[in-house]
Amino acid sequence: MCIRDRPLSAGNLFADVQTKGSLAWWGYRLPIQLPLIWETLQLALASTLVAVAIATVFAFLAANNAWSPAPVRFAIRVLVAFLRTMPELAWAVIFVMAFGIGAIPGFLALMLHTVGSLTKLFYEAVESAQNKPVRGLAACGASPLQKIRFALWPQVKPLFLSYGFMRLEINFRSSTILGLVGAGGIGQELMTNIKLDRYDQVSITLLLIILVVSALDMLSGRLRLWVLEGKK
Repeated sequence: MCIRDRPLSAGNLFADVQTKGSLAWWGYRLPIQLPLIWETLQLALASTLVAVAIATVFAFLAANNAWSPAPVRFAIRVLVAFLRTMPELAWAVIFVMAFGIGAIPGFLALMLHTVGSLTKLFYEAVESAQNKPVRGLAACGASPLQKIRFALWPQVKPLFLSYGFMRLEINFRSSTILGLVGAGGIGQELMTNIKLDRYDQVSITLLLIILVVSALDMLSGRLRLWVLEGKK
């Protein structure tokens, strides 16, 4: 009788690793899966941080009320439309063919798609900002950069943070799918278990993903309060 044929037992659910039917018994591949979960989390975090930085710059260049030249606004909007039109999986396949199996294709795929998505959200937030602070600074002779720094940025920073944290959660879930095409992370382990009919390991892997996504949701909420309001 193989391990996957031994179902979980409610009475033994939290027993030790020697007890059949316990979570610990099912988790015999955790030493392999936990490092892959950590790699997936690192992949999502790195791609999100780089994408947020790039999208922030692009947003102020693409917004109609940020005083950038019209050709620059048009070029950036066309570029980010192309980036977000291509799904992450398509980008991952392209980069796997170019760089081989590993974390680099996953990072590039997530980063490019995130830049496209966040830039649109960011420049729309900038365009919806109130104009009164801008007019006040203009009356004092402020430069365009000073207007952005002291009038627009304080208004859009909460939205930028919210969108950034939301995209981190999305990228973590997406990175599990990218692993199916060899772009690094827990996805390849998940696909292997599905192909081998190891559904106990599929369940454990999905449980780990759910736990990490829930933890990210709680952590992002606390970080947002800490950054915006100074609360612990």
